[in-house]
Amino acid sequence: MNIYRKIFSTVAIFIVTKGLLAVPAAPHLMIFKQPDGSKFQGFLKGDEYFSWIQTGDKEVVIKNQTNGFYEFGMLAQDSEGRTQLQPSGVRIVERGISRRYLPIYLEPIKRSDLGKIWERKKQKRLEERKLLLPKE
Repeated sequence: MNIYRKIFSTVAIFIVTKGLLAVPAAPHLMIFKQPDGSKFQGFLKGDEYFSWIQTGDKEVVIKNQTNGFYEFGMLAQDSEGRTQLQPSGVRIVERGISRRYLPIYLEPIKRSDLGKIWERKKQKRLEERKLLLPKE
């Protein structure tokens, strides 16, 4: 019976640790297509747990899951007071929008803010994985 516990523990640890290895996003310039057919260029940043798109002007872009359009990102507080990245409602257009044409409420997003969001998501993932480990 003890051998089965060791085998199960080994397999469980392998599965959990394999899932913790996040793969970085593709580092090259990519073309993204909007639902209306327009396109824009950007770099995919982050990993499979937290990612965003960054334009050549260093603007953060995320996909609005409601309408499918890529929009400039903005920081907002969730119901628990934690900072999160969410779509702003301002769509990326084919020729792009520079910072001077964006609404005043769209503050530039700092890399450190994105790092804090990523770290929180990483910690949450680690805690979820710990629950899967067998208790001894």
